[in-house]
Amino acid sequence: QSLEFIAKKSYKHIDNNHKPLSKSQISDLNEIQSMFNGILVSVEQAFTAQNFSDLSTCLEKENSILALISEKIDVQIARTRKEEVSPKNTALYFNLLLETKDLVKAVMRLVEEYHNSSSNS
Repeated sequence: QSLEFIAKKSYKHIDNNHKPLSKSQISDLNEIQSMFNGILVSVEQAFTAQNFSDLSTCLEKENSILALISEKIDVQIARTRKEEVSPKNTALYFNLLLETKDLVKAVMRLVEEYHNSSSNS
């Protein structure tokens, strides 16, 4: 659901010929993507090796990525106060950040459930 939302919002933004995201916004999103990819790779490795105790390490990283997303939201708020920023651009960026935050939480709840189930077995 989150990925579909992100894709639709991004497509609509581009299809309506709105300004692209700024280099700093793209850099911020890439930083978040890199961190999230690292977590997903760790989760995949834990499942592949069937070493579910490693999932606790993945769960510990959740707060870091959520803090990073919150930081990027604060940075964008500061940007809009200092610079001339397109409202449509800002709306897309906030949508991407907030939907990514929801996606991270959903994935981590699933990992947490699996970790708890495997710990009880």
